[in-house]
Amino acid sequence: MGVFLSFLRHALKTLIAATSLLKALSVEFNQALKRASQPPGLPNPDVSRTYWLRDPPFPELTNVSSPEFPKTADVAIIGSGICGAAIARSLLHERRRHNTDTSERVVVLEARQLSSGATARNGGHIKSAPYESFSQFCKTLSKDRAAALTRFQKQHLESLINLCQSEGIEAAEARKVETVDLFLDDQTFNQAVKNVDETKNWVPDIEVAVWDGAKAQKVWLRPRF
Repeated sequence: MGVFLSFLRHALKTLIAATSLLKALSVEFNQALKRASQPPGLPNPDVSRTYWLRDPPFPELTNVSSPEFPKTADVAIIGSGICGAAIARSLLHERRRHNTDTSERVVVLEARQLSSGATARNGGHIKSAPYESFSQFCKTLSKDRAAALTRFQKQHLESLINLCQSEGIEAAEARKVETVDLFLDDQTFNQAVKNVDETKNWVPDIEVAVWDGAKAQKVWLRPRF
């Protein structure tokens, strides 16, 4: 009888978790549909410009465009940022890999300069905060699934760096650097520390150093000779 009740409890917990996940996905899907149904409007004519577009390493690519607007296309990619560039490269890569000579036309539609939209305004950072991601995933997923997604997200960083190195894309300047998350109040800091500890339990290969104010001052304000 006890085994049967334990089985029922486990089944009930699984059902509740699945229901919560479906509900969360439904809300996100409806929000996406609502946003997709809204008219995009015209691009903002007055936007901030990034410093690397003022003196780009390959200026001939900054304003590259076709001499005339194509009337038809088989694939239309909206925007030339990191997502649009990745799609265009993947299509070209597949053609080369399969040695396919096709007449399909791929068109990238860009309102301004090459990669001048959201990709250009994010400061150039490709950053993952595993403890934040794991905490968010755990709100709707099991710990095992949250850990798997956190690892999957982190793998993108290595993939992008390896891509630039293998392709010799020097203009991207993809390189590893250290980043710091700063917290201005004890409550937020303590919650972040808890998230870090829980993340390390489920994803032990994640490395996150935690410093309080005194430790940070000792490390960063010490004389450097």
